[in-house]
Amino acid sequence: SATFQGQFVSFKDIEVFPKPIQKPRPTVMIGGRSDHALRRAARYADGWNPSQVSATQLATSLPTLHTYFKEAGRGEPTEVGINIHSVIADTDDAAHAIADPSAAKMFPNLDEYKERTILGNPDAFTQRVQEYVDAGANYIELKPLYPDVDHLINQMHLIHDEVMPAFV
Repeated sequence: SATFQGQFVSFKDIEVFPKPIQKPRPTVMIGGRSDHALRRAARYADGWNPSQVSATQLATSLPTLHTYFKEAGRGEPTEVGINIHSVIADTDDAAHAIADPSAAKMFPNLDEYKERTILGNPDAFTQRVQEYVDAGANYIELKPLYPDVDHLINQMHLIHDEVMPAFV
């Protein structure tokens, strides 16, 4: 149970159900791309989950993360993942037609957009996922961009049918 007395919230002997199935507890991840985020992950989390990083940024940050984990007396991180915007379509042009309008709002620099997004036809998409695996990610959270639910469902099918078999 948990008890907390704060300025705005207080509770006493609260229990949470259902209990987590992970033992001894769920994995705790901390995101962020700054040096402070890496230090927080090493002190308080089981791993690191930055958002919208390039594969190069991930790979070059991992030695620092490992150093901070060791300095904190914690060994190695158990998880390193990313969460990243993605679009998969039958062709690269179709993927860009979906992604480009949103990306123009999120990324002022076109090169950053290309480096920090996974998009393209199934082969290109799979290759980009592999770049992150090679950089040290052991899981990837995709944040699909889509104009409507039908496009989202189609992307889910393409990922399931065309991308996931390469990583099983």
